[in-house]
Amino acid sequence: MGKMMKNGKLGLVVMGLWSLGMTVSCGPEYVEAFDPEKQLAIDIELIEEYLADQGYTEYDTVEGDIRMLVLDEGGGSDIEYSDIVSFHYIGRYLNQRIFDTSIESLALDQDINFALDTIFQTLKDDVTPVVDENGLSIIRKIVYEVGYTPVYSKTRDYQPYRVTHTQGGWAANQTYPSGSGGYVSGFAPSVHYALENCRLGGKILAFLPSGQAYGDIRTKGFENLRNTVLIFEITPIYKR
Repeated sequence: MGKMMKNGKLGLVVMGLWSLGMTVSCGPEYVEAFDPEKQLAIDIELIEEYLADQGYTEYDTVEGDIRMLVLDEGGGSDIEYSDIVSFHYIGRYLNQRIFDTSIESLALDQDINFALDTIFQTLKDDVTPVVDENGLSIIRKIVYEVGYTPVYSKTRDYQPYRVTHTQGGWAANQTYPSGSGGYVSGFAPSVHYALENCRLGGKILAFLPSGQAYGDIRTKGFENLRNTVLIFEITPIYKR
């Protein structure tokens, strides 16, 4: 009975999304001219409102109008220049939803929880959707359709990032796990700030205006990142 209910709900969702797509695709789309200075002012206001709401009063502003906040200085070893440091990161929107992370369990949980919260919320409490390999495939298809880009990728090698800490930033031997892609312009100074201001086990938050993130990106599948403030949580975990 539970399985039939789940399939029925999935069918209704898919049909509803198909109908919505047919509705919104009619007619040309008006695209307003992009003003980077205006967008930066909006971003800074959003960041400072968030900091005030969270009670954060001690933070730094670095190049690019990135706000940096030390959450925890860490209790491990000091980080010195020339150290090769491994770190984990979590990228979030201002609403705390994760959009990217080097931690596999967080990426998978984000996708599953989003699907459960938005698609299966009308199911009875005692019915749990199946989230095996087939279930995840269905979830990924649906969440793409509703404008949500899944965080988890089974082709990605979820490992800490590794950089060499130098006075001017990180060195050329930086390595990124397979499938992780590159990084936005505000990511490197955020990592540098973390290594400059934390010991191992410490944690910083970096608030990137959209111009230091994905900017006015219009690539299909990245709609949620367009002109969007991003938060990076960065934690150095070990060095050699």
